[in-house]
Amino acid sequence: MAPPMGPTGGVAAPSPNAGKAAAGIGKVRQAIDLLNQAVSDFTPGSPQHETVIKTIGKLTKDFPAQQAMPGAGLQGAKDMIMKMLQSAPAAATQRAAAAQPMPAPPPAAAAME
Repeated sequence: MAPPMGPTGGVAAPSPNAGKAAAGIGKVRQAIDLLNQAVSDFTPGSPQHETVIKTIGKLTKDFPAQQAMPGAGLQGAKDMIMKMLQSAPAAATQRAAAAQPMPAPPPAAAAME
C-alpha cells in the first residue's frame, strides 16, 4: 500500500514575516499622511480631490492608525534618509570636483633655463 499523499512532518509551512508586514503598514501610514497633506492642494470637488479623499478613506479603513507599530514610521523615515545619503556621495564628489580650482599649468620651458 502506498503512503498517503500530503505534507510531511519535517517540512514547516511558510509563515508570514511580521517584521516585513509591520514595515509595509508603516509605509502605507506614511502614504496616508502624505495624501492628507496633498488633498488641500486640489480644488474641492475636483476629480483629483475626490480621488484623493476616496483613496484616504479606503486606506484608512484597511490600515488604521492603531495598526501601525510604534517606531514603524521612524523606521520608514530612517530608510528614506539612508537612501538619500547613499545617493549623496556621488553628488558631493561632483560638487567638490567642480569647486576645486584647475591646477596651474607647468612653467614654460623658457623659465626653466
